[in-house]
Amino acid sequence: MQILSDSKVSIETAAKLILASPKSAFFLQGAPGVGKTFATRAALEAAGYSVIIVDVQNISPDDSASIPIVKDGTLTFAGHEKWVPRPRLAIILDEFPKAAPNVCNTFLPLIFGRPRRFLEHEYPEDTIVVLTGNSAEFRTGDVMKPHIRNRIVELNIADPTPQSMLKVALDLGWDSRVINWAQNTPAALVSYDAEMVTKPDAENVDRYFGYDPRFPQRPFVSLRALESVSILLNDFTEAGIDPFEARAAFAGTMGERATQSFLADLRKTGEFVPFSTILANPMTAKIPSSLYDQRMVALQCAAKTDTKNWEIVLNYVDQLHSEVRQVYSMNIMIKQELVSKLARYPRWNQMIQKATT
Repeated sequence: MQILSDSKVSIETAAKLILASPKSAFFLQGAPGVGKTFATRAALEAAGYSVIIVDVQNISPDDSASIPIVKDGTLTFAGHEKWVPRPRLAIILDEFPKAAPNVCNTFLPLIFGRPRRFLEHEYPEDTIVVLTGNSAEFRTGDVMKPHIRNRIVELNIADPTPQSMLKVALDLGWDSRVINWAQNTPAALVSYDAEMVTKPDAENVDRYFGYDPRFPQRPFVSLRALESVSILLNDFTEAGIDPFEARAAFAGTMGERATQSFLADLRKTGEFVPFSTILANPMTAKIPSSLYDQRMVALQCAAKTDTKNWEIVLNYVDQLHSEVRQVYSMNIMIKQELVSKLARYPRWNQMIQKATT
């Protein structure tokens, strides 16, 4: 087993290693909320992979052919047809250490096989297999055998950095107000701090928004929670609901303390232009008067730009202040797959170059 457990790595680094060596099976372990499954899926999809997430711990030992998988946020039971081999396929075996022993054995040909095999299928060499599980302090119920751990690449995943969070957020098109808060609030990216949760009277305990084992049912901030907040905020904006009236919904997603901090940050935004308004008519959509609000809109445009709407978005971005156009350009360049797909369009390249000058 190749072990990189002496130091923790970011999800971004882990994704690079996984993509570089698809023949190896990687086991990502870490605290709840660091993005082992969620951010890995986003990184693999951004790289052009079709991703299957398998809920391994809930597979019945008597029926391992009907595999529960999460697709588009919905739990379904997949039979043999879901496992038809295809190029650029990634399979995430979520919470693998908690699977029943015979279920683990069922997956061994997929994990270790040369070539990989599963349910009578043989997979291409570029098929990626990733296992996820909790780090030692959360490893209740783990039953993964040493002979399995001895044949996988084990990576300890660190809390997301603002940079890695930004990559995930832009790839998934988060609301810019959520991105801005997470960037400005380092505590929002700390999933678990052992020292903090054992000292309830610590000076900055009110600014700790991560998982607390003393209150395991309490909502906490994670990349997945931030994704949910982004969806809520976007939907509420489109429905004309004041975000401050929706406090209970945000608190039920990421906790009361984080919600208080998030809403305080939200008050700094004076003129927010919904992306749907920009798409409807980019030439007449409002241009905020302050550079701060323009920056928020530019970040929103970067997160929402895709191969279908890019020309419409550029018509709007071209009206923003030159400094703000740079914000758009720098953030859009993080979406490397999008940039490479649009590189063949002269207008795209001209606008990106103009935005950086």
